[in-house]
Order: sequence, then structure tokens, then C-alpha cells
Amino acid sequence: MPTLTIRRGQQTFPLAFDEPAPLSALLDRAGLSPGKPCGGRGVCGKCAVLLQGDVSEPNAAEMRCGTRLACQARVLGDACVILPSEQPLEQIEAGSGAALSPVQ
Repeated sequence: MPTLTIRRGQQTFPLAFDEPAPLSALLDRAGLSPGKPCGGRGVCGKCAVLLQGDVSEPNAAEMRCGTRLACQARVLGDACVILPSEQPLEQIEAGSGAALSPVQ
């Protein structure tokens, strides 16, 4: 089972998943999703992240923004995403899944 390692500041959250999925969906599940003011269309750049591992190639929206976007990228296998260490509270969305505990 592949694992997405989510890093924010000094905290690390491992998240196992079954099949390729949009990064934003996995972050939502972890309760760590960055805001998506454009509704996930890839035009605002507010969900920019650092992403590496077994992931989709950057699409046209990401190429225009010059960065990986959580609303556009797909996680295909083991990967790591680094989120901004501080996010305004209005940009953090609560996930509907179980909250993750950080690994120190």
C-alpha cells in the first residue's frame, strides 16, 4: 500500500492510500488541506506545495503557476508533500476523515 508523507513545519504525517488519488483529496482526508479559493480549477495558486515521488506530471495549470498545485496533482504511489508551515486559519479546511497524529 503506497504512503503519502505529509510534512508541515517540524511535523510529519504518514497517510496510506489504496489507489492513485488527487493530492487535494488525500490532504482533505488528513484534515490538512490548503485553501482552494478558485474551487480547484488551478487558477489562484493558493494550494501551492512542494511535491516529489511517484506523482503525475505537471499539467498546464501547474506550468502556468510554476509550481505544483494540490488541486491539480495526482499521487500515484509513494510520495512526499511539504505544506507551508503556517497557514491562516481561514485557509485550513477540516477533513471529514479521521484526524492524523503527527510523527515526531
